[in-house]
Amino acid sequence: MTDNRDSAIYLRISLDATGEELAVTRQREDCQKISEARGLNVVGEYIDNDTSASGKVQRPEFDRMLTDIAAGRIGTVVSWSMDRLNRTRRDRLRILELGEQVGLLLSFARGSDLDLATPSGRLTADILSSVARHEIEQMSDRRKRANEQRAARGVPAGGRRPFGYTADQRTVVEAEADVVRWCADQMVAGRGLWWLATQLEERGVRTTLGGPWRHSELRRMLVNPRYIGRRMHRGVDVGEGQWPAILDVDTHTAVRAIISDPARARKGAPVRYLLSALAVCGAPDCGEVIYGSTVAGRGTYSCATRRHVAVRADPVDEYVGDVLGARMAEPDALGLFVDERAAVDVGELRRREAGLLARLDGLAEAFAADDIDRSQLRAGSSRLRVELAEVRAAMRPVGVPGVEVLLAGGDVEARVSGLRFTDPARFRDLLGRVAVVRLHSPGRGARRFREESVEFVWRAGQAAGPGSGGSTA
Repeated sequence: MTDNRDSAIYLRISLDATGEELAVTRQREDCQKISEARGLNVVGEYIDNDTSASGKVQRPEFDRMLTDIAAGRIGTVVSWSMDRLNRTRRDRLRILELGEQVGLLLSFARGSDLDLATPSGRLTADILSSVARHEIEQMSDRRKRANEQRAARGVPAGGRRPFGYTADQRTVVEAEADVVRWCADQMVAGRGLWWLATQLEERGVRTTLGGPWRHSELRRMLVNPRYIGRRMHRGVDVGEGQWPAILDVDTHTAVRAIISDPARARKGAPVRYLLSALAVCGAPDCGEVIYGSTVAGRGTYSCATRRHVAVRADPVDEYVGDVLGARMAEPDALGLFVDERAAVDVGELRRREAGLLARLDGLAEAFAADDIDRSQLRAGSSRLRVELAEVRAAMRPVGVPGVEVLLAGGDVEARVSGLRFTDPARFRDLLGRVAVVRLHSPGRGARRFREESVEFVWRAGQAAGPGSGGSTA
């Protein structure tokens, strides 16, 4: 048998909100008093701070303590109470079996000593553990019910301060709310999450934790129903929240539809070469696709045949960016994408489209739940589909989402050219819609970039722009 005077103190608290370990400190003080009063020789201290014993969370210090007990280094375990030591059936069985083998003594600051070498000691420990387990299950049920009641009343869920609201989660922070609205409007206008994150970083806008915005955080924020004043509980909308909305329902619905659109998902690595699989070889009788790759440590554009073109990518990208920027800055640029006869508010149309789609989905769900009959479903669907057809007809002249926003205001040339850094996928989309780029060999032995090696073939019906050499397709 191990000398029971060689003891260990085990300390645990499930939640340490401040990180100051105050509850563990209080447990330690009480356990040290017990150890001194009973003449125990404390040979080790095992601490699992901010660790629950009620679920599947691992307790590394508890496991290490059992190993030391099995090795004969510890004869007595001093803890604050039985529910601090264990609450799961698995841990209870482990310590009871081990206690019987080595004659372990349990000593509690809030309770009597238990000798696990005796049947009565093991029975008492088993009963106390079961009582502790019963208490935590009751606490869990009460907590769940209380959370359900809070959610039904629209009380905020608590936790981290949401961007756009104060710490009470009920009062709007107008400066942050303006950022939320701006991000939503930009999404509807065709901007991407990566672009938004870059813009917020440049403007010095930080999250409520003081860190930079990531596209994943922006996604979670923009799809969160709390911004239209709705209270969610376990993924279910349970009603109106006790706080003002920042976004209107149509805008929020449009943003959710855009973000969840599978077509937005890009597979593979981010765009590295602007013209890869977009430009073509300009050699006679070739026309093969141009690919970007790294050659001798430099980005290079090469013809798929590997025979006609091999030029450095950086100067080509810079020139292409300048040419497209100059073309988009010309007065007739919007006509490349929008029918001049149509007065189109792209953002409003996209909001209406997303809202109508959501209402159609709601009708289908109501019919499935027997809340409406077939005639009501048919009447409601017909009306909404007519309105949806009108909205989509009005949207047809628009070729690229958000192009009106992009081309509005001053410094269009710099903004379009800058897309190759801030939103290369969008830059490629714009370029592909207005021109075909042909790359020619700069000539044998040429060491410098020549603008003549880049040919712009503007698509049919479009005026020749800068860098085109007068070519049209």
